[in-house]
Amino acid sequence: WSVGTDTGLNFFNPGKTDKQSELFSIALACLTYAVNQHNTVIRNSVAHAGNDWRLGAQEAPPAIVSLMPGTTFEAHMQKIIAGGPLAGYYSGGTMLDAKCANLNAI
Repeated sequence: WSVGTDTGLNFFNPGKTDKQSELFSIALACLTYAVNQHNTVIRNSVAHAGNDWRLGAQEAPPAIVSLMPGTTFEAHMQKIIAGGPLAGYYSGGTMLDAKCANLNAI
């Protein structure tokens, strides 16, 4: 899922400019704080019999509330915490080689 504006601005897209990078860093920091502080509310908002038993109750969410932004972004956040700039994390623009000839480019 994602969060954005009515004009199509996606808060969870690192983008290619400083402004987009700053917005992404702030949005992910806010999401991380919200998951940490309000995980019970998030869990309860989706907890019902239909969701709890899909795929053996081990699909995240709702049985597991987790957030893993990756080691590269984690290193960027550590720089921010140490006093560095918000900007600096950009969309790589590289394709993952899945070693499968039948996949179309996204």
